[in-house]
Amino acid sequence: MKKLLFIIVVLAVALISCSQRVPYSVVDNIEDGWHKDSVHTFSINVDDTTTLYELDIVLRNTNDFPDQNLWLQVECVNPNDSLHIDTLNIFLADEFGRWRGRGIGSHYNNLILYQDSMQYAQTGVYEYRVKHLMRHTKLDGLTQIGVQLMKK
Repeated sequence: MKKLLFIIVVLAVALISCSQRVPYSVVDNIEDGWHKDSVHTFSINVDDTTTLYELDIVLRNTNDFPDQNLWLQVECVNPNDSLHIDTLNIFLADEFGRWRGRGIGSHYNNLILYQDSMQYAQTGVYEYRVKHLMRHTKLDGLTQIGVQLMKK
């Protein structure tokens, strides 16, 4: 009985500490390919400017993804309406064509570090807009895109 109680307490503490580290995580499903004009928008309400954060891009791809890498544009609109734009080149496969993400079957999950040890300058809503910059009008093989904000 004491062992069972100990295990329950340890699991509860682990779950509580994990939920405090990930204040925001959301993923959009991509249905029937990612069209070039489609933008995925994620709004994060920041109320703590003293904490260091890690912001990751969450991607899920299948074997149908046609390329080794994925070009993304990430726009961040700050609460004061200033705009910051980044271009990312993400390698989903190595030089031998092996997928880099973790997965089962033909689906691979990727957590790509976008910003590490960052501190938000002001409180408010930060809007992240993500679109692909590939030459394909409709990009097949991507099933989910999202962002995850974690406390350091």
